[in-house]
Amino acid sequence: MIPLLELLTLPPDDTDFDVLVAEAHRAARRGALEEALRTGCAALRHASASEDGYTRVARLLTELFARAGAPRAALSMAWFTRDAAGQAELSEAVPPVDRARTLAGAASEDDDERGFEGAARAFEEAGAPVHAAIAFERAGQAEAARALWSRLAERLDARTDDYAAGLARFNVARTSEQLGDARGARDATVAAVHRLEEAADRFESVGQRERAFDCYGVLVAIGELSGTFEHVLEGMVNAIRVLTGDNLRQHALGQYERAIELAERAGEPAAAATLARELTAYAEQQGLRALATRGTRQQSELWQKVADSTLVRGGPSELAENALLASLIAAADASDYARVGGLFTRLSELDVEASRKRHYARASQRYRGVANAPASGATMSANFTTVSLPPSVWHDDLVEWENAGSALEGTAELCFGFAREGSKDTPRRVLLARLAALGAEAAPASAATRAGVLVATALGDVGLYGLLSALEHLCERPEAEVRCAAVRSLSRCFFKRSFVMIARALADPNDRVAGEATSALERLRFEHAWDPLARIYRTATRPAAQLAALRALARLDAPEAAELVLGALAHGGSNERDEALAVLKTARGVRFIEAARAAFPTAAPPLKEALREVFTARGVPLPG
Repeated sequence: MIPLLELLTLPPDDTDFDVLVAEAHRAARRGALEEALRTGCAALRHASASEDGYTRVARLLTELFARAGAPRAALSMAWFTRDAAGQAELSEAVPPVDRARTLAGAASEDDDERGFEGAARAFEEAGAPVHAAIAFERAGQAEAARALWSRLAERLDARTDDYAAGLARFNVARTSEQLGDARGARDATVAAVHRLEEAADRFESVGQRERAFDCYGVLVAIGELSGTFEHVLEGMVNAIRVLTGDNLRQHALGQYERAIELAERAGEPAAAATLARELTAYAEQQGLRALATRGTRQQSELWQKVADSTLVRGGPSELAENALLASLIAAADASDYARVGGLFTRLSELDVEASRKRHYARASQRYRGVANAPASGATMSANFTTVSLPPSVWHDDLVEWENAGSALEGTAELCFGFAREGSKDTPRRVLLARLAALGAEAAPASAATRAGVLVATALGDVGLYGLLSALEHLCERPEAEVRCAAVRSLSRCFFKRSFVMIARALADPNDRVAGEATSALERLRFEHAWDPLARIYRTATRPAAQLAALRALARLDAPEAAELVLGALAHGGSNERDEALAVLKTARGVRFIEAARAAFPTAAPPLKEALREVFTARGVPLPG
């Protein structure tokens, strides 16, 4: 058989897809295996072909790869076509991990607990305890799953990967809870919280705020599982801090709403009221006045609940008085005068000093018949999105840890991840990336560079978060050409995590790699990119990288980016000023124009002249 690497690196064949498929079938019928494989693989690279045609060539290649002695490639094709009979036949000729994946995929199709138990045993045999534990959980075998999670946690405790160790301990807590082992769940929870807090600190210290966000999300889940509101609050407050710091306004507001809901559900109205106050301040800062008013009214309601709960449990009148006063102030800020009058009446009925009671009673009279301001209809849930973790991040991120940056395992993971009725391009690109990884594994050392470039390019064509670990692994390869290809592919992966390796590549000793990373900065422009781009702009040692980050920031339509670019125009060198101006004159966002109009009247003459150029180029009237 022609090596798989050769089949996948042949020049693209522009022949019509249907013609290629027909030629492959004819070659297969007359026994010309190599010709059939070459033509079939050429057809497989036509990722935009019709579903029926693509499935037909994939089924043919299942047979051809099997005949050519490439059972792993054949099985990958059978995974793609959901060929159960083919999978069963081929699974005996592949490594244990592929056999286990086949069993797990079949069990998932049928939601078969016994099938998952068989897959778990196969994963254990393959030395994949994370996959095995997950399969045991899906089989309803909590005891077997806990045993594996416990062994994994002990193993990870001896390492420096606090995040993986924290997730493993959380899984011990989850399964202990399922088994009714309260003490085991409590001990595992304490250990998980400790490791996750350490992991979050480390992630934030190196600028991986999205990974810290994952830690905080798991803390919330731990709090909900254990009924410990302190963990919920810690996780939510820090998650909100990350979101607001990254200028993710929509998500931050939604997360505030969820935090308030969780606090109320936990019977913590004081915490809910404090969060509502913070939401109000943030909404005001963002210029969302209607939402701020809505938050202020919510504060008032929550502080009144605090007072009510204090009185019901027989708490000090002074505490109830303070809560009612906080409610009253919020109601006044929201122009809810009817509530203000009612709250003064409530205050006059408390068991407090007589002079204060009289004062409150007199004040209540002043609000009789005072009309409220029109209530805002703004709601948070109608307009803002709550960011939450994937439902099984404590599984998914440990799977990533176990796969250890392997493109072969990462792509295999995704082969079962798409419904057939979904996007047709992505599953096909995953399949091609899986074949590329198989080809690279079998390639001789002399072809290592070519194989690495092929895999990196194929992973970039997929562009999914689940393959970032594999691309990061390729960024560490000794061959500069492979590192270049990996960085180029990362520039097509629009995730904050992509910037971690891009930032490292900027300091690569090979100028081509560093240049590719510099180019990547301008391609990685998306909502979440503000924080890493700003960090690179401030810390980059290569002037080209600093200017690329500045150009990307000038194209971001975000208030923080606008302020930073204004600062560069006012205080940066001539190169920074020229580069920023060139972008700003043709940019379409409105945030910079808003910031520029506000700064224009008091700007120093050089900055005022630069802003005038931008206004003129974009047809914006000069501020009066």
